[in-house]
Amino acid sequence: MSLPDITKHVGELACQKDSYLKSIVTKVVRCEKVVPAATNGKKKKGAAPESEKKDAWEVELLDTVIFPEGGGQLHDTGSLTPTIPDATAVHVSNCQRRLLSCIHTTSAPLDPSTEVRVNVDWPRRFDNMQQHSGQHLVSAVLDLPPYQLETLSWGMNATEAYVEIGRKLSEEELQALEDRCNELIREDLKVVVHTSNRVDDQGNLPADYDPEKGTVRVVCIGDLDRNPCCGTHVSKTSQLNAISILYTTPSRGLNTKINFVVGDRVRRTAKQSVGRLRKLGNKLSSQIDEITDKVDKLMDDKKDTEKREKTWRQLAARFEAEKARAALASHGKAFIHASEGGIPHLSEIAAEIGEARDTGVVLLVCGDDTNENDGGPVMVTGEESKVKELAAEVQKALPDVRGGGKARWQGKVGKWWPGDVEKLRKLVEGDAHDDNHHEAGDQTQKRLDKPSKSKMQPRFCIFHDAIVPFTLDP
Repeated sequence: MSLPDITKHVGELACQKDSYLKSIVTKVVRCEKVVPAATNGKKKKGAAPESEKKDAWEVELLDTVIFPEGGGQLHDTGSLTPTIPDATAVHVSNCQRRLLSCIHTTSAPLDPSTEVRVNVDWPRRFDNMQQHSGQHLVSAVLDLPPYQLETLSWGMNATEAYVEIGRKLSEEELQALEDRCNELIREDLKVVVHTSNRVDDQGNLPADYDPEKGTVRVVCIGDLDRNPCCGTHVSKTSQLNAISILYTTPSRGLNTKINFVVGDRVRRTAKQSVGRLRKLGNKLSSQIDEITDKVDKLMDDKKDTEKREKTWRQLAARFEAEKARAALASHGKAFIHASEGGIPHLSEIAAEIGEARDTGVVLLVCGDDTNENDGGPVMVTGEESKVKELAAEVQKALPDVRGGGKARWQGKVGKWWPGDVEKLRKLVEGDAHDDNHHEAGDQTQKRLDKPSKSKMQPRFCIFHDAIVPFTLDP
């Protein structure tokens, strides 16, 4: 059987004339290798490395059952197989409209005039049809009383779809919307596609689609809705099975997006959601209906823990600051190392040291160098000229440190290596760390032994998760 050599334009494709057609035989009109776009040396976020990128080709056919992305609907995928014995199928990963042409992205080249069988990935296609027809139904109901809300935009992805409207709906309005859509699904309304020459049907066409050379298609749902659309649709509302509104999200200005699923996605979403809830319930040792209360209690416990942690961190900061002040008083410089806490903890220690650092210099380090670990912050604070000098020594000792500042220099170590912290300690304390440590300890003990003017000295002691005040009688 000979095939006509007239290329069908978008609007007259086989997939648009019959959404349920899964396969046709046609010919290759054009095939060109895809030339990667110039990146100017900049790598796009999430892009595959150059070594992993595969060659691709753009193929144009006389006709196709693979729908090109458009009208908010995702593109189809499928395959092209030459009609010769033992031919290998060529995968179609993408399909896009270019003006009036339909362009297939393939994994291998095909010679022009080659006869091929085009097969569409039917599960993906039917899912797209359900979501798209479902969107028409949701928008049609929103357009009528009591809502009378225009659909400003819509979209879909692999898991859900949305329509954007001009205001937020109440929970009662959302439930009524879902109920009405499902009533119309059960009414089994016919979904019919017509072609149109009416000027008012051309208002929503893409700017690069020429209606005089192309074809304007209008989708009708019974007497309920009439809307220009290039997509593929179910033949009656009963094939949507069900619509479930999942949640809403705020959008531009006062606009709201209503997120929903249609058809087989309702079943899959319900199954996945219950599965996740059961797993979460098992982790929390609770039934599904108890999860919310259990999480509320965990959040309250977390807040209490954070409060206690803040108190402990403040006490630790005061203790470290006291050691630093003693070192500054005797040597004019001090070294502080904290294994955790980050910049907030180092800043808290620096604040506690106070004016004692104004004529000296303090090096504060946070991280664990006992093994090869992720890096951490480094801070140098004090008199500006001394800060500049010590910061330069820090960068010389650890070349990968990056930072800046004057009276307070702040940097970050990309990765801690064993011995790094000791290198920084020696910049301040030299090789006499042990002697200095004992001397600072003796000074601290003398201050503890020195009688106070008050009769009692308040102290704090930390026992696991409690902070207990007590006093020492001098």
